Amino acid sequence: MRDSVTLFLNKAFIPILPIFALGFIIKLESDGVLTQILSSYLPLVLAIIITQYVYISLLYFIGAGFNIKQFIYFVKNVLPAGIMGFSSMSSMAALPLTIQAAEKNTGNRDLSRTIAPATVNIHLIGDSLAIPMIALVIMSTFGPGFPDISTFLIFSFYFVLAKFAVAAVPGGGILVMITILETQMGFTPEMSGLITAIYILLDPIITSANVLGNGAFAILTTKLFAKKAAE
Repeated sequence: MRDSVTLFLNKAFIPILPIFALGFIIKLESDGVLTQILSSYLPLVLAIIITQYVYISLLYFIGAGFNIKQFIYFVKNVLPAGIMGFSSMSSMAALPLTIQAAEKNTGNRDLSRTIAPATVNIHLIGDSLAIPMIALVIMSTFGPGFPDISTFLIFSFYFVLAKFAVAAVPGGGILVMITILETQMGFTPEMSGLITAIYILLDPIITSANVLGNGAFAILTTKLFAKKAAE
């Protein structure tokens, strides 16, 4: 059954998802919204990209023991998976390359083939950084402003729980979160539509960050297991 599902995802379902995303972008352009979003939220886009890749680079540096040569080796191995995530907008589609990169970077075939598939849908660094940042900017622009700490902590709790229900396919991250944003952060339907549009536009970058983050997680987890085994 696993082989049948994998074949369906790789050959039938995943290849048509970029067409769905492209259609959504074309609709935004036809409605005259795309240019306005890009011009208004360019600083937010840059902030998300910088935050994601600085954070992920730090994880790889920690995994490499702050050795520049080892860091470059790790990134070189995982870069094809990141490119696949960017082009397909699906961490699931990039999973085979993520596993290959994890095997090279960790030298542990069994753990790599356990960790990467188990975390591909739930360990989404790109989503976890991007969605709250977009939500806060939209709230400050159209809503009641930044939430207080207690409200944001409750939102974060439900956000993390909902991550276990996310499918790593284009748009999957934000679709699961819309209900939480509306119930916990007071999003209106218009605000939900706006965050969905911004998320779809940034999905290639977000998914690439998800894939690279999963590669870093495999390295750090393998090192942790090795340390525990040595004890």
